[in-house]
Amino acid sequence: MIGTVGSDEKAALAKANGCTHTIVYTRENFVERVKQLTGGKGVPVVYDGVGKDTFPASLDCLSAARHVRELRQRVGTGRRRSTSCCWRRRARCTRRGRRWRPTRRSATACSAMADEMFSLVVAGKLANEPRQTYALKDAAQAHRDLESRKTTGATILLP
Repeated sequence: MIGTVGSDEKAALAKANGCTHTIVYTRENFVERVKQLTGGKGVPVVYDGVGKDTFPASLDCLSAARHVRELRQRVGTGRRRSTSCCWRRRARCTRRGRRWRPTRRSATACSAMADEMFSLVVAGKLANEPRQTYALKDAAQAHRDLESRKTTGATILLP
């Protein structure tokens, strides 16, 4: 697993939670580094948790499988990007709220990747413990902290 992070602190946290390789994208060209780590092949799937600042380059990290899962629609201000950038790269893009009907082949591949990931979680090689909690009444502050990248890992809202 290759994780892209915004700081050395987040790189250490990602490694402690099971990331094999970390790339601090704020100072390193992560596309070049991903290609280097994969022998020029790229990765079969990208989970983009940042959005606006990293999404186009995330597409360039893809191998022939070309599937990017956008976890957030954007970070920061600006227009929402069109998925035409996915089409031009022949990448399948899914995001929250967008329907994707998998083919039998892609469903089998997704199931195999999920099985592999959950086996790593069960074996204790991957972890994602909540790192911060907010009272539900402070949800606006939680969103501001997420958008300004002050959080790491999972964020929980409590009633």
